[in-house]
Amino acid sequence: MRARAAPPAAADEPAWLKRGDGCVTLEVLARPGAARRRIIGAEARGMVIAINAPPAKGKANEELIALLAHELKLARSSIAIVRGTGGRRKTIRIATDDPMRCAAQCVAIAARAAIAGAKKRVRADD
Repeated sequence: MRARAAPPAAADEPAWLKRGDGCVTLEVLARPGAARRRIIGAEARGMVIAINAPPAKGKANEELIALLAHELKLARSSIAIVRGTGGRRKTIRIATDDPMRCAAQCVAIAARAAIAGAKKRVRADD
């Protein structure tokens, strides 16, 4: 029995996001100890996520998974940190029946967060 090939990546998908067969893999830059828990946006290295919890005893990792599960409306059990549990740069795998939809949601969430951040910066400059 041959394994199914991963769906082709869309031309507009960022480098920090990869779709696979039944999963989406994200590169994330975590910022533990932040005042507010939120998705900040994205940069070339990954999706940037601020976490309230300090980087001690896995609390920031737990909060990161909870935030992604809430934003993507998925069960926490479908999200796993596959690399970088002890650092700020993490690789996260999201198990899903619809990788295309999940990838689109991730891109949309990062874009909305970046737009919201830009609006705040413009208001602060006024």
